[in-house]
Amino acid sequence: MARHGKQLTPEAKSVIIKLSKQGLSRRKNKEITGYNRRTVSKILKRFAERGNIENLPRSGRRPKTTSDG
Repeated sequence: MARHGKQLTPEAKSVIIKLSKQGLSRRKNKEITGYNRRTVSKILKRFAERGNIENLPRSGRRPKTTSDG
């Protein structure tokens, strides 16, 4: 299981949306992709509201871009 707050890749979101467009239920989508039912529902809801799968910017500390501390 993914840790809390980890963002899904655009490819993973695309798979969820593609399966939904093929007529699969959220439960079947969950079984195929392996993601939590709530995660699948959130992705589909956000896609319906925004029309895209882009991640919105998050607040807080930016991730490190270099390996030296």
